[in-house]
Amino acid sequence: MSTANRKRMAGVYQHPTELVLHAQRRARAGFYIAWPPVFRIPATSAAEEVGNAVRRALDAYQDDLPDPPSWQDVRAQFLRATGYKSWKALETRAKSCWIEDVDGSISLTPLRNGGSRGDNAGFQPFGKESVVVPATCADDELGKALLHALSLCE
Repeated sequence: MSTANRKRMAGVYQHPTELVLHAQRRARAGFYIAWPPVFRIPATSAAEEVGNAVRRALDAYQDDLPDPPSWQDVRAQFLRATGYKSWKALETRAKSCWIEDVDGSISLTPLRNGGSRGDNAGFQPFGKESVVVPATCADDELGKALLHALSLCE
């Protein structure tokens, strides 16, 4: 299938020792949720390995499937797949980017970590431009682009 005219989503959490990349799933209501599989790679991985993990996460994107009986169970399953014991452990001090493959381009959107409480809680865009590369670029170029986008996160 061509990369044009389809949309796939994934995400990444960056920790000091590792990157945690994951697929996304689109719910029938239109929202996106983090979804297994999860790809944990060392933070010192070569750009080519990072780019390959991005592609695997995008390839695992799911859309237009019946919603599961419990989104809470899905969130718990995802958390277990990350290897972190809690959402706080996964998200505290982490950096994160949205990864979107649409119309032949991959956009990597830097996010701000707003913590776990208050009006700005969670990861949100904050005005930094997305880093965009062609979907057909080499894995090392994609990996370098993701690492650059993560360097722009707050």
